[in-house]
Amino acid sequence: MPQFNNMASLKSYLNTAVNSALKNEVGSIVKDVINDETGNTVYSVYNPKQYERRYDNRGLGDESLISVTPNTSDNSIIVRDEAHPNGISDQYLDDMIVNGYGNQDEIWNSPRDFYSAAEDDLRQTGAHIKALAEGLNRQGIQTT
Repeated sequence: MPQFNNMASLKSYLNTAVNSALKNEVGSIVKDVINDETGNTVYSVYNPKQYERRYDNRGLGDESLISVTPNTSDNSIIVRDEAHPNGISDQYLDDMIVNGYGNQDEIWNSPRDFYSAAEDDLRQTGAHIKALAEGLNRQGIQTT
């Protein structure tokens, strides 16, 4: 670990390390949990008869479409599933699924908040905290 002459340089070093761990290790576990909860909260609720789900082919189950951006102002992350509904490029599918849309008496239009389910899962397991520690350890900052 480097030597620091002042608090500002220490803070800068730690912020850089935390942001790297948030983007990589924490981001990876968050994507996994969101993907699991998408299956539990969205896909397992019903089987559509009028369309085919895209799952991991540009749908909500496609982890390559989940962006994880460190928020440097408070050492958190901003997560967004960037899948779009078929043929609609100015909306995000996650907004429609989480908040519901159209006639919400229909099961496919009713709100299914997989983000909150993922947050609950992470709070219960602490997997994101373990991932942060792993990311800091990877960078030579011992957490245990």
